[in-house]
Amino acid sequence: KSICIPTLDENQYQSVKTMMTKKTLNLQKSLENYVTQLI
Repeated sequence: KSICIPTLDENQYQSVKTMMTKKTLNLQKSLENYVTQLI
């Protein structure tokens, strides 16, 4: 069974990608802060 994926246009795709990257970076930063607080 194949899953139907709605096609995103280029702009939408870029903005989603940017958003995910920012979220990942934020997560990484907060994780680093947390770790340095533990040490």
